[in-house]
Amino acid sequence: MPDIPNGEVYKGPCGIGRDSPWLTNEDLPHDRDVVAQIEKVLLRRNLSMQGGREKRVAVSLAFVGKDRELMLNATNRKVLAALFGANTGEWFGKKVVLYVEQDVRRPDGTRGPAVRIRGNDAARRLNDTPAAPAPTAAREPGAD
Repeated sequence: MPDIPNGEVYKGPCGIGRDSPWLTNEDLPHDRDVVAQIEKVLLRRNLSMQGGREKRVAVSLAFVGKDRELMLNATNRKVLAALFGANTGEWFGKKVVLYVEQDVRRPDGTRGPAVRIRGNDAARRLNDTPAAPAPTAAREPGAD
């Protein structure tokens, strides 16, 4: 029988045993939000995704103190742009609120949990970022 290293009691997210560079719902608690700070934004080219799907260009977030990166899907990318602007250079050092949304459609058509970024006032307050001004209705001259 081969020697097995000593184990330790573990009571955390089950994704720790997964051999992947990507942050997924298995790495986060499903019952609460997690605050993470963006260390850097990475542009990746020619990736082979799960199921052999090829992705020519992708953007991912590396977080301070975390080993895994979050691959940005359209939903999370749009939330970040609304929070911090479309220039990814403005995202470095910002704090985001991560959570797990249940029953999300995946690229392969199946449904399941997914990591999301909150785009609410709580997320803005973490960074002292003002909310975008509400659009104003056009007024007729002299309508005051």
